[in-house]
Amino acid sequence: MNVKFKRSFWGYNPADVDKQLKSMDKRYKDSLMELRKQLADEVHQLQLLKVNIEKVKNNIESYKKIENEISRILLKKHLDAVEKVFMAMLDSRRAEKTATDKVLFKKDELTKLKTNIKKVKEEINSVTSRYRLLLESAEGVLPNENNQS
Repeated sequence: MNVKFKRSFWGYNPADVDKQLKSMDKRYKDSLMELRKQLADEVHQLQLLKVNIEKVKNNIESYKKIENEISRILLKKHLDAVEKVFMAMLDSRRAEKTATDKVLFKKDELTKLKTNIKKVKEEINSVTSRYRLLLESAEGVLPNENNQS
């Protein structure tokens, strides 16, 4: 601001200087009052932001708790599922072993039965052969039915 004062005998005109100083003082006070009002508004806005920040922090904390609970539940369910799969695998291995053992037992029984059948066949053949030999050797000893007539 460029201000020019009128000159008087002793320097500048005191009335003009006083008038200018009062004008400057009024503008300064008006600016100061406006700045204080702006500062009060800014402080109020800052307080509102702090309240909102606290609300957001609380929300975040509650969301973190919910997230942790969900994670805990998911992990537990996952571990339960893994355990069930593992137990099913063990059960299937046991069932497979039992079935294999039964098959091997039945195979062994079948082999024994085949051996026994073979022995019985051989024994039947042996008995049949001996019976045939006996019959053949007894033909001369026994009376012939045709001769009795």
